[in-house]
Amino acid sequence: FAVGIIVFCMVQALGHVSGGHINPAVTCAMLVARYVSVVRALLYIMAQCVGALAASAILKGLTPTDKQGSLGMTQLGEGVNSGQGFGVELLITFILVLTVFGVCDERRNDV
Repeated sequence: FAVGIIVFCMVQALGHVSGGHINPAVTCAMLVARYVSVVRALLYIMAQCVGALAASAILKGLTPTDKQGSLGMTQLGEGVNSGQGFGVELLITFILVLTVFGVCDERRNDV
């Protein structure tokens, strides 16, 4: 839940600068909606993957070896099956994409 709040805050704070492309799902949605070209979408996704790798390396470097284990891994909670996990991911990804579209809408004049 905390990670979701952080992501939504980042989108709200930086969406007007970066277009809110903090996740490949957002970039794919922007591609489908024709807000970005195929080439730009591919470049964004590559940059997002490089950023994720860099962040993972920093996190691993800052965490003691005996505490690393499955550090940063997204795992299902106890009693949650894969279908439920997929459903939750689908819902929160939809909310993220909806938030980015709302923040980046140039026709909004209420902000």
